[in-house]
Amino acid sequence: MMHDVPVEKYERKVSNTEIYKWISKYLKPYTLHIILNFFLLLLITIFELAYPYFLKIGIDRYIMPNVKEVYSDYSKGTFTAEGRKFIKIEGISQRIVEAEVKRNAFSKENFYLVSNKIEKPEGVKIIQGDEFYLISQNDFSKLPVKERFRLRMSEVRMIRTLSIIFILITILNVSITFIQAFHLQKIGQLVSLKMREDVISKFLRMSISYFEKNPLGRLVTRATNDVNAINEMFTSVLVYLFKDFLLIIGILGFMMKMSLRLFLIVLIILPLIIIITYLFRIVLRNVYREVRRLIALINTFLSETFSGIKVVQAFVQEEKMKKKFFKINKEYFDITIKMMLVFSTFRPLISFVRSFGLALLIYYGGKGIVSSIITFGSLVAFINYLDMLFRPIEDLSEKFNVLESSMAASERIYFIMREKEEAQEDNIKRIKFEGDIEFKNIWFAYEDEWILKDVSFSVKKGERIGIVGYTGSGKTTLMKLLTRFYDPQKGKILIDGIDIKEINRMCLRRQIGSVYQEPFLFNATLKDNITLFENIPEDKISIALEVSNLNKVMERKKIGLDFFVGPEGSNLSVGEKQLVTFARAVAFDTPILVLDEATANIDPETEYLIKEALGKVMKGRTSIIIAHRLSTLKEVQRIIVLHKGKIVEEGTQEELIKKEGIFAYLFKLQSVG
Repeated sequence: MMHDVPVEKYERKVSNTEIYKWISKYLKPYTLHIILNFFLLLLITIFELAYPYFLKIGIDRYIMPNVKEVYSDYSKGTFTAEGRKFIKIEGISQRIVEAEVKRNAFSKENFYLVSNKIEKPEGVKIIQGDEFYLISQNDFSKLPVKERFRLRMSEVRMIRTLSIIFILITILNVSITFIQAFHLQKIGQLVSLKMREDVISKFLRMSISYFEKNPLGRLVTRATNDVNAINEMFTSVLVYLFKDFLLIIGILGFMMKMSLRLFLIVLIILPLIIIITYLFRIVLRNVYREVRRLIALINTFLSETFSGIKVVQAFVQEEKMKKKFFKINKEYFDITIKMMLVFSTFRPLISFVRSFGLALLIYYGGKGIVSSIITFGSLVAFINYLDMLFRPIEDLSEKFNVLESSMAASERIYFIMREKEEAQEDNIKRIKFEGDIEFKNIWFAYEDEWILKDVSFSVKKGERIGIVGYTGSGKTTLMKLLTRFYDPQKGKILIDGIDIKEINRMCLRRQIGSVYQEPFLFNATLKDNITLFENIPEDKISIALEVSNLNKVMERKKIGLDFFVGPEGSNLSVGEKQLVTFARAVAFDTPILVLDEATANIDPETEYLIKEALGKVMKGRTSIIIAHRLSTLKEVQRIIVLHKGKIVEEGTQEELIKKEGIFAYLFKLQSVG
């Protein structure tokens, strides 16, 4: 089993009912629309149920012989012709028909009923009534086709009328189906729109630690694929399950009304369907859980591999990564084959039960027609209804697949929406900074090990200080605490004498300009990357270009502010991207500036421009520079040395060199280098 790639897991459990309640909040604004949609589904269901029944009426009343001779004293619902009693086959209670059949009350032959207004045929025996005459089925078949057509002209007209009604119902059904489907999809897209907005809004309110713990690919999947899966559950499964339920109830109701005997035969196969479906659901759920686990493994593996493709290729790890992927991919292949086996078993079993039910219907229905217990139209309608009954059951495998996937997606988004986010601080202080900073007895740990231990220092307004130390000494953590990406477990950070926990986070961060070691640029124009899509005046942008020396790069490359930098600034070198982030810090005109290893990845071509820009960018601002390249600290007034989470040295560059401590050692190493 593959364990190299972490899989998303939730220790908490949530019921489907709770998930449905959460989703219902998104559906609530469209309650009337959903009710209308259900009403349209009801109409569509009624129309679908009407088709076989119209077929039954057409066959029994207007196509097949519809009268039998009555020999017993049974008189209800009968009429007399030449002193003999006759009864209409279609429409009489099945219970009464069965009783009369047992008493041999009916003739073995059926009769066609013809109006007296139509001229009587020659060469066949007729039974005369007051307003009609009857011809036996056997004699009627001996007549020429034209004669038969003439005698049954009234039935032909009714069949034509039924056909027109059938077509009109079909047109109406198609129209309503189009309106219902479009309306439902629109509701689903509106719900998806709101849900995606909420997910993105939630992400933007999450702390930086959340993004450090969760892979990027996973978060993108939550806002895209998972939301689409929930939309598919609503538009393709839940609503149509309601329709399927109505359809099944309607079918069983029509069956029971037409023939209780055939209805009981259908009931025999229902337990088989229920058992097969129940077992299928249990097996598929277990299989599908494993499918989801392996899909998560594949997505996470691909996301991390492609993000680190430079490292993979630089260290010639292609074959190793390929083997890892092949292992996961083979596991996924095996489980999908198992899932296909489940599907391949379910559908044939349902088809077998369906064929078994059809065979029972034909056998007992045929016997019923011969013995006059049921009509031929009823049998045809039963076969049609049986086909309709199995249609939603056969689709169950696909719907269950979508439902399982959607419920998993719903659970993931549901837990994201319940994640703890950065506190909303609209009711706390919003102040304009002067720039005095004080770290007071700061203790901080990400997990169990203390990263910072009782760190205290201050920076006066306009002062420029540098922070140096070995890797892991806690330098970057100080800056994360200053911008409140994290809060210290002990101690306080004060700006202008105010605890930053009492200052609104957005207000705090807006007044701290940050330049990071790895500059990030958006897939947008140079101007958008400087202004971050805000409306900053042109004169401020011009000043930012000049102060950061970015204007010199633009002149050399012959580009303007409308230059498209490409994904993550791919059209610029690392040093050029760093100059863009300098320009960004100047354009926002913040009183505090933080440079976190901002000169660590400089290419030689732009190194001089960046060093020159540093002095201009820091001018007039309270500045903190975290540096590995000690040459960038020439512009600072004071240097703080961190070691294992503690301040071990502090002073000017000259003072620290004379102490011959950690700074002097680092300085000597870089001087030799």
